[in-house]
Amino acid sequence: MFEMRGMESVELREGGAYVITGGLGAACLRLAEDLTCSLHARLALVAGSAFPERGEWEGWLALRGADDPFAGPIRHLLRVEEAGGKLIVLRVNLTGESQLAAALDRATARLGRLDGVFHLADGTEEPAAGGCGLKALERILAGRGLGLHLLQPV
Repeated sequence: MFEMRGMESVELREGGAYVITGGLGAACLRLAEDLTCSLHARLALVAGSAFPERGEWEGWLALRGADDPFAGPIRHLLRVEEAGGKLIVLRVNLTGESQLAAALDRATARLGRLDGVFHLADGTEEPAAGGCGLKALERILAGRGLGLHLLQPV
């Protein structure tokens, strides 16, 4: 059972398939780990960045080393896979309806029926990207607001 104060509780499915937006941030990676360990969930992590394709992960780590910004997320996802987790990473701009639809189609093709979405995206590539001010706020709200609107049919 997943509960948040002020919201309805939601029953998560054992072996369910879930989409996590903002899929490379620390919170999303932790959620992915928890869902795969506790529920054997199948996951599609949506990332807006140029994250490497799955077949490149080991080579990426070998060539770029521990200081690369993608090294930590890659190592984390490899640990999730080694523990039996089934996941895919989708590179998507959540403000683009056609990109989102294509990504959800890809997730459904790989994972089967989707049981839910955890919308944690903030519309930025990295936590500190874009600085502060009105333009940065607009980017954050665009990713969350429009992304949530586009995800409602799921």
